[in-house]
Amino acid sequence: MRNIWSYVLTLSLIATMYVWSGGGREQDNGEERQVLSILTYKAAPHERAALEDVVARFEAGNPGVTVELETVSHSGGYDQVLDTRLISGEMADIYMEVTHRLRRIIDAGYAAPITGADFIDNYQDSVIELASADGEVYAIPTEVSSVGIWYNRQILADSGIAFPQTWDDFVAAAETLQANGYDPLVMANKAGISAQFLTS
Repeated sequence: MRNIWSYVLTLSLIATMYVWSGGGREQDNGEERQVLSILTYKAAPHERAALEDVVARFEAGNPGVTVELETVSHSGGYDQVLDTRLISGEMADIYMEVTHRLRRIIDAGYAAPITGADFIDNYQDSVIELASADGEVYAIPTEVSSVGIWYNRQILADSGIAFPQTWDDFVAAAETLQANGYDPLVMANKAGISAQFLTS
């Protein structure tokens, strides 16, 4: 059977950070077969269809390996499902998570290091650093997002605030704006997703 990391690499190409927690094996009519379970929040119809297509092609090229794909959208409670799996001990073999929460899954024992895998060299060092901790690589980053903050120059000028250069400057500016009757920071965060990028 091919090295399991070739499976992880192939499957990683379909989706933010995939984390490898292990690999399931089951007995099927007395024969051992490899089962890989995947949990992802790529659940929109077009995303699910793309994932199913990749899984089908992957299984066709890897006899004896079965992929169990589970998709749960963010609005459908992905984070809650992930938390429940972490607590219950029923985590998928491969799952998506944002990089700034990597530490919690390492500490929970649901991230296996993949340091030294050949395919890691295909990624930029700066990206691999996001999926690393304690000198080990634990995941495959598959998406990188840039998040910016829009600001009103006139309101800052009227409040005597220079453009913040550090986090402390940012906090001080927000406090001054709030004291002057402004909402210092506004974002669309109904799904509870946007705010996490501010401090990650």
